[in-house]
Amino acid sequence: MLDLDLATLVAPHTIEGFLGGEWPRDPYISVESEERVAAFAEAVPELNSAEALLSGWQDRVSLMSPKGFRASVPDGRSALPFLHQGFTCYLRNLENHIPVLSSLLDNVAVQLGVPRKYLICEVFCSEGESGVAMHSDYDHNFALLLRGAKRWTYSRNTHIRHATNTIIGGDRPQRDLRQLEFATSLPLPHKQADDAYDVTVRGGGMVFLPRDWWHQTQAIGECMQLNVAVKGPMWLTVFQESLTEMLLPDVEWRDMAYGIVGDDTSREAALATFAELIGRFRKETSGDSDLELATRLIEAAGYGREVTPDA
Repeated sequence: MLDLDLATLVAPHTIEGFLGGEWPRDPYISVESEERVAAFAEAVPELNSAEALLSGWQDRVSLMSPKGFRASVPDGRSALPFLHQGFTCYLRNLENHIPVLSSLLDNVAVQLGVPRKYLICEVFCSEGESGVAMHSDYDHNFALLLRGAKRWTYSRNTHIRHATNTIIGGDRPQRDLRQLEFATSLPLPHKQADDAYDVTVRGGGMVFLPRDWWHQTQAIGECMQLNVAVKGPMWLTVFQESLTEMLLPDVEWRDMAYGIVGDDTSREAALATFAELIGRFRKETSGDSDLELATRLIEAAGYGREVTPDA
């Protein structure tokens, strides 16, 4: 069995060149690679046919169209008629069903220095002419086209940086309205900028698209695309996890926070309790430099100096 890893995804680029260059801010395109198609065909035969993959898929499948329509069905067999009608079928968490993909994520997590729990495998499959309307994602994506041809149009999203959910272009409904609070300019664009990049990839082609890039795709023919998606962590996530793990052993921090919403008397008592706990934490960490406290917090969350597949 071939050992799939980051080198397989970014070839002919080297891991060192990719990490020292494009990662994590700039797109990288590897237009096609017969060797990469052959490697995945041998290692992951489950991805050699959309029909076979969907026929045995027991989890929910999302359906998308170029006009922005989005729905879902309970399993792969229910998605098959939509596949034949030109919809793109989207499957998540394939690593839970295909061990070799779990192994791929283990390797990529170590090589990127990212906790394993933040990586997932996704598949997009379609027939005929299909695609996905303009949007930007909150994660980094290594999009490997195993079969077919796909046209990508992409440009940097200067309207909302470091979004925490998918951003939909134009005035179409957003999945999370709070994302608009992060915008530095509105309205959001309805179409790609005139200087947007345009590239067509074919079997074995890989597109690394970082977070915060507008993109839309047009698939031609029978397409199967495997995504390795890196969904974090954000610094605020690390801080939240670190504080939780650092404070969880303290019985007082585990007490219920009653009274934080209520009349003046109960709220004052709750605020006094919270202030006392915060004061105690500040006192306990007052001797630490910023770097020492950062180290303590990260280690409390279990993120050691070396990332392991179980991290």
